[in-house]
Amino acid sequence: MRVLSLAFVVITLLSAVAAEARQAKIGDKTLSVSPPAGFCEVDKSNKHDAGWLTSVINLMNTAGVTVIAAFPDCKELAQMRKTNQFMQTKFYVTAATAAIGKSSSKTVSETCDELKTREYSAEDKVKLTKAAEDYANGNSAVDAKALGVLDETKGEVCYVATLQKVKTKAGDLSTMLALFVVTYIDDNLLFLYQYTPYVDANSMPSAFANLKIIYSQFSAANRK
Repeated sequence: MRVLSLAFVVITLLSAVAAEARQAKIGDKTLSVSPPAGFCEVDKSNKHDAGWLTSVINLMNTAGVTVIAAFPDCKELAQMRKTNQFMQTKFYVTAATAAIGKSSSKTVSETCDELKTREYSAEDKVKLTKAAEDYANGNSAVDAKALGVLDETKGEVCYVATLQKVKTKAGDLSTMLALFVVTYIDDNLLFLYQYTPYVDANSMPSAFANLKIIYSQFSAANRK
């Protein structure tokens, strides 16, 4: 799914008190969403928070993906409010716009199969560059390497990894490990994205273990 690959790259370009679970509409269905441990809701009345969230939504829309919820790291959010610093650590709940109300177990399997061999094409990079110019608030993609599918429960969920580099508007180079879940709930194809700084070889197993916990909690809250 080309839209998924592009969306996964563009949201890397963006960058309190944790909130309780809330209900979010997607199509004619409702999802229970809440910030994972260490992540926070944004304050839409705060101009920095609102600007960041708007950028996330606009970037995802260019790739055909609907943002259901976006939660930055609480400490990074506090710093961003003071200095407008790029936020590396964030978690998003999103859906493939064209597949809202039309997805199934088969959709998940097909998407995961495609991602096992997916590479970022020249066309993807052109679209990414244009989206960054329009919506990324001065941040730009330097490189993105697809690492493939890490694990899969056929027809239910798969976990995908990408290593990404972003040049922030401050001129710093940010290297991030970007992992995401592909799954479906109530006929909607969902993507749960987790971004964390890449430090060393231990970054991958730590981030992967954390995402599995987040997905387990999300699934339990929404598969009743």
